[in-house]
Amino acid sequence: MGKGLSEPMQYAKQLYLYGEGSTKPVKNTKTLAKLAGVSERGIRDHIAEWRQTSSELALNNPNSPYSLALSEEVLIQHRDEIDFLGNEVKTLREEVKKWSRDKTQNYYVALQAYQTALTKWEKSSGLLAHYNTAEAAMKERARAHERAKGKQGDTPKVKRKVDRSRFAD
Repeated sequence: MGKGLSEPMQYAKQLYLYGEGSTKPVKNTKTLAKLAGVSERGIRDHIAEWRQTSSELALNNPNSPYSLALSEEVLIQHRDEIDFLGNEVKTLREEVKKWSRDKTQNYYVALQAYQTALTKWEKSSGLLAHYNTAEAAMKERARAHERAKGKQGDTPKVKRKVDRSRFAD
């Protein structure tokens, strides 16, 4: 099961990855150590590797909500559709450039068609999802940074003074 792992540590790995019988996988380090009869420190030495294996198992499981079970044929067709839309975007971009000097009705029609095709290509290619994921990660990183700064408490508390003269009768 695991190279160089003692029998109890192999059991801990099994419990972490698969559970036992009808029980779910055990992810709590204290509980896992107690059930397998190993030290928490010993588990911590292996937990990063086990997490990686656990993620791979989840993604590769056909019943996983995180996996896509698509046939090779469907994936090839999807790739062809993305390529087609990409070529249409390029063609429409040239059309918009051609009409941009005149700003006639043709320009606005071509611009609208280009924007629509570009949006559809971005969505189907996964580019938009990738951008949104990166944006969310950056926001979360900034939030975490601000939370950490707030917990440091390096900034001295300034006592506020209220000017009551504005409220005098």
